[in-house]
Amino acid sequence: MPGHELETKYLPVLTKIDTWSVADGKLNLSLEGAVVAIYK
Repeated sequence: MPGHELETKYLPVLTKIDTWSVADGKLNLSLEGAVVAIYK
């Protein structure tokens, strides 16, 4: 669908997250030791 390019790339990565942590009030999602997303 046009306009959904980011969603198409983002959602599959979320299903592969293998660790998460909370630091300084932020949620960090990691895949194979690399942080792939930080949420405030």
